Amino acid sequence: MTINILGDGVWGKALSTLLTQNNHKIEFWDKQSKIKPLDAILIAVPATAIRDVFTKYGSDLKNSIIINSAKGIEKESHKLPHQITKDILGENIKYFAIMGPSFAEEVEEKMPTIVNLAGNIDQSREIADLFETDYFRVKRTNSLEAIELSGALKNVYAIACGIAKGLGFKTNTQAKLITLAFEEIERLCKALNYRIDHKANPAILGDLMLTCTSEQSRNFSFGMNLINHNLNTALKKVNSTVEGYNTAFSIPFFANKTKLPLAEFIFNILEKNKPERVRKDFASFVKET
Repeated sequence: MTINILGDGVWGKALSTLLTQNNHKIEFWDKQSKIKPLDAILIAVPATAIRDVFTKYGSDLKNSIIINSAKGIEKESHKLPHQITKDILGENIKYFAIMGPSFAEEVEEKMPTIVNLAGNIDQSREIADLFETDYFRVKRTNSLEAIELSGALKNVYAIACGIAKGLGFKTNTQAKLITLAFEEIERLCKALNYRIDHKANPAILGDLMLTCTSEQSRNFSFGMNLINHNLNTALKKVNSTVEGYNTAFSIPFFANKTKLPLAEFIFNILEKNKPERVRKDFASFVKET
């Protein structure tokens, strides 16, 4: 199979390593040019860029298999990657999502890893085999909407855990925040009628734990930076896309569906951009929740 990879960042390159190891041909999209309609298209650009990329450069992709690895929510529409993609390419496209607890650097180092692949169950084994190796396991699930939603929201919760770490809170508090986050994700999926099956644990629970406990996470590091810096400086210090920051602005939309107190708290911190309030407000929140 020949795969066109949209995005040549560290994650796109890590996935390309898996594909070439499995003897598949890859091409990286030549930015600002038409996307070649190869056998499969792998989305590895930020979620906020998907609509623009497909609208401008992806007019002839309806017969290609679309595989998404981007995690995030579009700001104005509050849509997930599968919804954005189908807006442009049509409801009948063959669409899959691959996501889970997987830092790109560790995939390159061949560290044992497990992720989820969601999509049409009849073809998902074939798509999983594109990526699966003896160290990179791909577990199939039917929970497409749920893993994309969780993949976006976990970045917001990672900001909360980064703030906690920066303030000196220890592992008990981190575990409390992760528990609250997991409960909010489950509650929102239920409110949106997004199915969660137990096979989706890597992309939902596993990815939440990874992102919320490691300084390798850009969102976690961003949260730590918010303790001593204003919003713009904290973003610059990460020096890369902080998806949780973009996703946070969709929290009020989703909070109308169900209660999301932790996510709303982080949104309010980012919206007000008052770092001097973070210490007092966060300490009160974690004690009272």
